[in-house]
Amino acid sequence: MTENQRIKILRKEAGLSQKQLSVAMGLDQSAISAVESGRNKATDNFKILLSHILRVNKQYLETGEGPKKMDLSSITMYLPSEILSNNELTSQNRLDFSEKEKIYRELIAEKDKRLAEKDELIMVLKEQLAAKSKETSANPNPRPIQR
Repeated sequence: MTENQRIKILRKEAGLSQKQLSVAMGLDQSAISAVESGRNKATDNFKILLSHILRVNKQYLETGEGPKKMDLSSITMYLPSEILSNNELTSQNRLDFSEKEKIYRELIAEKDKRLAEKDELIMVLKEQLAAKSKETSANPNPRPIQR
């Protein structure tokens, strides 16, 4: 299996569309498509970001070898020391990754819903504008109604 095929499979296993993954990575959907299809080779930065988003081991992503899931114990090195030393914060407010994933998916679904509503509103407004334009062109010099 090629790296590109693994990327596609891992994205699908995560339950993400190309569009959702592209939003999470800050890329165009076409970039995801190009990598998955093999038209473009994934850059190292692409693979690092993807491995963090999908929580997969970068070595597995590249070669198919090694553990599939990322070892999350090392994530603490990215946190400020004051957060690590605050027991209340680390013990009471920690979400496990499945909870974070659920929240992420809910946010994506809400965003997609709002985008669909916006697109629908734009379509209605365009139709109204077209109708108004047609009405105006049919009667370019309306005369005032005399009573």
